[in-house]
Amino acid sequence: MSSRKKNLIYVGILILLIAITFYFIFRSYDLNETLKVLHTADKLWITLAVIANLAFLVIGALNLKLVLRSIGKKVKLIKTLKYVLVETYFCAVTPSASGGQPMEMLEMKRDGIAFSSSTIALIVVAIAYKAMLLVYAAGMFVLAQNGIINSLGNLRWLFKLGVLLNFGAVAFMMMALFCGDFFRKLMLGIIHFIDEKHPLKKYDAYVDKINYLMKNYREGAAHILKHRKMFYMVLLLTFIQRGCRFAVTYLIYRAFGLSLESLTTIVLMQAIVSVAADMMPIPGAVGISETCYLRIFGSVFGASFLVPSMVLSRGISFYGVVVLSGLVVVILQLGSLTVNKGKK
Repeated sequence: MSSRKKNLIYVGILILLIAITFYFIFRSYDLNETLKVLHTADKLWITLAVIANLAFLVIGALNLKLVLRSIGKKVKLIKTLKYVLVETYFCAVTPSASGGQPMEMLEMKRDGIAFSSSTIALIVVAIAYKAMLLVYAAGMFVLAQNGIINSLGNLRWLFKLGVLLNFGAVAFMMMALFCGDFFRKLMLGIIHFIDEKHPLKKYDAYVDKINYLMKNYREGAAHILKHRKMFYMVLLLTFIQRGCRFAVTYLIYRAFGLSLESLTTIVLMQAIVSVAADMMPIPGAVGISETCYLRIFGSVFGASFLVPSMVLSRGISFYGVVVLSGLVVVILQLGSLTVNKGKK
C-alpha cells in the first residue's frame, strides 16, 4: 500500500473518531445552546489562548533548532517549525503517535540532515518532552492537588496507567542512554531466550534493530554529556512549552468570565488530562481526551460552560493544529511532486 493511501486511511479514521466522539457528546448536551454560549466568549482571551498554543509550537521548533545547532547543523527556525508541524500532523493521525518522528526525520533528510543527526536530536527532544509531563504530574502532588484525580471517577486508572507508561518510557530512554551496553545485552538475551523457546522468523532483523537502536542511544548519551548546558536549556524550554499548552484551558476559562480557580490549578488539571490520554493507542487520543476533560473540569466550568470550553480548548490545542499542520504537509507533498516532475 502506498504512503498516500495510508495517509488517507489515517485521516479517515481520525475523522470517524471525531464524528463518533461529538455524536455521543451532543447526545447529552444541546448543540444550539453550546453554540450560543460560544458566541459569548471574550475574543481577547481566545486570542491569547491561540497565541499560547502557537508559542507551544514555536518553542518546540526552538528546542529542535538548539539541539541541531549543538550537532553542527545550522537550521533556520522556520525550517524546524516545519519539522515540528510535520511531526504534529503524523502524531495526530497515527495510533500512539507512531508516525510522527519517522516522517519528521524524512523531512529533515530532504533538507540534507542525515538520519544520524536527526535521530540524536529527536532522542534529546523526546526525553525532555516526556520528562516534563511527569514533572507537571509530580507538581500536582507537591501542591496537594492530587484530590483532583478523584473527579475522573472510574477513569482514574487511565491517569495511573499514563503515569506508569510515561515513567516507563523515560526510564527506558535514560537506561538506553546511560546503560546502553548492559541494556543492549539484556534485550539481546531476551530475544535469544524467546527464540530458543519459540523460533522467531525475523530473529536476525530483531537483533539488527536492537543493535542499531542502542548505537543511536549511545551517540545520544555522548552528545548530552558533551552538551549539558544545551540539554538543561531544552528541559527548561520544554517545561515552558508544556505550560503554554496547558494554559490554553485557563485562558478559555477566563474567556467565559470565570476567575475563581487559579492558573496553577487549571494547568495541573489539564496536565492530568494529558497524562491520562498521552500514551493511548488512538489517533490524537480523540474520545479519551474529551471524556477525561468533561469529567475533570465539570466542577470548574459548571454545566453551562463545560462543553463550550472543551470545544474551544480542544479546538485550539488539537483540532486547529491538526488542520494547520495538515495544510503544511499537503503543501510539502505538492512541492515534492512538482520537483519530481521537473526532474523527469
